[in-house]
Amino acid sequence: MTRWPATPASTGWLAGGSALLAALAAPILTGTGAGSTLAGVAGLLLVGVGLARRRAGAVSLGASGLFAGTLLGGVSGVGAPSVVTAAAATVVAWTAGRTSIQLRNEFGGVVTVRLEAVHVAGTTVLVGGAGALVLLPGLAPIQRSPLGLVLVVVGGVAVAAALAVE
Repeated sequence: MTRWPATPASTGWLAGGSALLAALAAPILTGTGAGSTLAGVAGLLLVGVGLARRRAGAVSLGASGLFAGTLLGGVSGVGAPSVVTAAAATVVAWTAGRTSIQLRNEFGGVVTVRLEAVHVAGTTVLVGGAGALVLLPGLAPIQRSPLGLVLVVVGGVAVAAALAVE
Protein backbone atom coordinates (compact mmCIF):
# COMPACT_ATOMS: atom_id res chain seq x y z
CA MET A 1 0.00 0.00 0.00
CA THR A 2 1.54 3.29 -1.11
CA ARG A 3 0.84 6.23 1.16
CA TRP A 4 1.99 8.81 -1.35
CA PRO A 5 2.15 8.58 -5.13
CA ALA A 6 5.80 8.24 -6.09
CA THR A 7 5.94 10.35 -9.22
CA PRO A 8 8.75 12.59 -10.41
CA ALA A 9 6.58 15.62 -9.69
CA SER A 10 6.14 14.62 -6.04
CA THR A 11 9.86 14.58 -5.28
CA GLY A 12 10.93 17.90 -3.83
CA TRP A 13 7.48 19.47 -3.73
CA LEU A 14 7.47 20.14 0.02
CA ALA A 15 10.88 21.81 0.05
CA GLY A 16 10.05 23.76 -3.10
CA GLY A 17 6.77 25.00 -1.71
CA SER A 18 8.44 25.97 1.54
CA ALA A 19 11.10 27.84 -0.42
CA LEU A 20 8.46 29.81 -2.30
CA LEU A 21 6.57 30.68 0.90
CA ALA A 22 9.77 31.83 2.60
CA ALA A 23 10.76 33.80 -0.50
CA LEU A 24 7.35 35.48 -0.46
CA ALA A 25 7.73 36.45 3.20
CA ALA A 26 10.95 38.43 2.71
CA PRO A 27 9.62 41.18 0.39
CA ILE A 28 6.38 41.36 2.36
CA LEU A 29 8.32 42.10 5.56
CA THR A 30 10.80 44.62 4.18
CA GLY A 31 9.35 45.91 0.91
CA THR A 32 8.45 49.42 2.05
CA GLY A 33 10.29 51.43 -0.59
CA ALA A 34 10.59 51.08 -4.33
CA GLY A 35 14.14 49.67 -4.22
CA SER A 36 13.50 47.08 -1.55
CA THR A 37 10.23 46.01 -3.17
CA LEU A 38 11.75 45.65 -6.64
CA ALA A 39 14.76 43.71 -5.36
CA GLY A 40 12.54 41.45 -3.24
CA VAL A 41 10.04 40.74 -6.02
CA ALA A 42 12.86 40.09 -8.50
CA GLY A 43 14.39 37.67 -6.00
CA LEU A 44 11.04 35.95 -5.50
CA LEU A 45 10.59 35.56 -9.25
CA LEU A 46 14.11 34.16 -9.69
CA VAL A 47 13.55 31.64 -6.91
CA GLY A 48 10.32 30.56 -8.61
CA VAL A 49 11.96 30.27 -12.03
CA GLY A 50 14.88 28.36 -10.54
CA LEU A 51 12.52 25.88 -8.89
CA ALA A 52 10.45 25.44 -12.04
CA ARG A 53 13.48 24.91 -14.29
CA ARG A 54 15.61 23.06 -11.74
CA ARG A 55 18.37 25.68 -11.79
CA ALA A 56 20.15 26.01 -8.45
CA GLY A 57 22.03 29.05 -9.71
CA ALA A 58 18.77 30.90 -10.29
CA VAL A 59 17.63 30.05 -6.76
CA SER A 60 20.91 31.39 -5.36
CA LEU A 61 20.63 34.55 -7.46
CA GLY A 62 17.03 34.95 -6.31
CA ALA A 63 18.12 34.60 -2.68
CA SER A 64 20.68 37.32 -3.33
CA GLY A 65 17.88 39.55 -4.61
CA LEU A 66 15.81 38.77 -1.53
CA PHE A 67 18.75 39.63 0.70
CA ALA A 68 19.39 42.87 -1.22
CA GLY A 69 15.75 43.79 -0.72
CA THR A 70 16.09 43.02 2.98
CA LEU A 71 19.17 45.23 3.26
CA LEU A 72 17.47 48.07 1.37
CA GLY A 73 14.45 47.73 3.64
CA GLY A 74 16.67 47.92 6.70
CA VAL A 75 18.41 51.01 5.38
CA SER A 76 15.08 52.67 4.65
CA GLY A 77 13.98 52.27 8.27
CA VAL A 78 12.16 48.96 8.59
CA GLY A 79 12.36 47.71 12.18
CA ALA A 80 14.88 45.15 13.35
CA PRO A 81 12.36 42.33 13.88
CA SER A 82 11.18 42.60 10.27
CA VAL A 83 14.72 42.73 8.90
CA VAL A 84 15.88 39.74 10.95
CA THR A 85 12.79 37.72 10.04
CA ALA A 86 13.18 38.56 6.34
CA ALA A 87 16.86 37.57 6.46
CA ALA A 88 15.92 34.28 8.12
CA ALA A 89 13.22 33.69 5.49
CA THR A 90 15.81 34.33 2.79
CA VAL A 91 18.10 31.66 4.23
CA VAL A 92 15.23 29.18 4.45
CA ALA A 93 14.19 29.98 0.84
CA TRP A 94 17.73 29.47 -0.41
CA THR A 95 18.47 26.19 1.37
CA ALA A 96 15.01 24.66 0.84
CA GLY A 97 15.01 25.67 -2.83
CA ARG A 98 18.42 24.16 -3.51
CA THR A 99 17.44 21.02 -1.59
CA SER A 100 14.28 20.67 -3.67
CA ILE A 101 16.27 20.89 -6.89
CA GLN A 102 18.91 18.43 -5.71
CA LEU A 103 16.30 15.91 -4.62
CA ARG A 104 14.37 16.22 -7.89
CA ASN A 105 17.54 15.82 -9.95
CA GLU A 106 18.98 12.90 -7.98
CA PHE A 107 15.92 11.05 -6.66
CA GLY A 108 13.13 11.85 -9.12
CA GLY A 109 10.25 9.47 -8.49
CA VAL A 110 11.27 8.63 -4.92
CA VAL A 111 9.10 9.83 -2.06
CA THR A 112 11.22 12.25 -0.01
CA VAL A 113 8.52 14.04 1.96
CA ARG A 114 9.92 13.06 5.38
CA LEU A 115 13.44 14.08 4.42
CA GLU A 116 12.19 17.40 3.10
CA ALA A 117 10.05 18.02 6.19
CA VAL A 118 13.00 17.35 8.50
CA HIS A 119 15.28 19.58 6.43
CA VAL A 120 12.84 22.49 6.27
CA ALA A 121 11.86 22.21 9.93
CA GLY A 122 15.47 21.90 11.08
CA THR A 123 16.58 24.86 8.99
CA THR A 124 13.67 26.96 10.20
CA VAL A 125 14.36 26.15 13.85
CA LEU A 126 18.09 26.80 13.50
CA VAL A 127 17.69 30.10 11.64
CA GLY A 128 14.81 31.14 13.90
CA GLY A 129 16.94 30.48 16.96
CA ALA A 130 19.78 32.54 15.52
CA GLY A 131 17.34 35.35 14.77
CA ALA A 132 16.00 35.19 18.31
CA LEU A 133 19.55 35.50 19.66
CA VAL A 134 20.08 38.55 17.48
CA LEU A 135 16.89 40.20 18.72
CA LEU A 136 17.17 39.20 22.39
CA PRO A 137 19.51 41.99 23.55
CA GLY A 138 17.10 44.59 22.19
CA LEU A 139 14.14 43.02 23.97
CA ALA A 140 15.70 42.32 27.36
CA PRO A 141 17.28 44.94 29.59
CA ILE A 142 20.90 43.81 29.63
CA GLN A 143 23.66 45.77 31.31
CA ARG A 144 26.82 46.11 29.24
CA SER A 145 29.84 44.58 30.86
CA PRO A 146 33.55 45.02 30.19
CA LEU A 147 33.88 41.26 30.65
CA GLY A 148 31.64 40.73 27.63
CA LEU A 149 33.91 42.86 25.47
CA VAL A 150 36.97 40.97 26.70
CA LEU A 151 35.31 37.63 25.90
CA VAL A 152 34.43 38.79 22.38
CA VAL A 153 38.03 39.90 21.77
CA VAL A 154 39.41 36.61 23.15
CA GLY A 155 36.98 34.67 20.96
CA GLY A 156 38.06 36.66 17.91
CA VAL A 157 41.72 35.96 18.64
CA ALA A 158 40.97 32.25 19.13
CA VAL A 159 39.09 32.05 15.80
CA ALA A 160 41.90 33.91 14.00
CA ALA A 161 44.49 31.56 15.52
CA ALA A 162 42.46 28.50 14.55
CA LEU A 163 42.15 29.75 10.96
CA ALA A 164 45.89 30.48 10.82
CA VAL A 165 46.75 26.95 12.00
CA GLU A 166 44.57 25.32 9.36
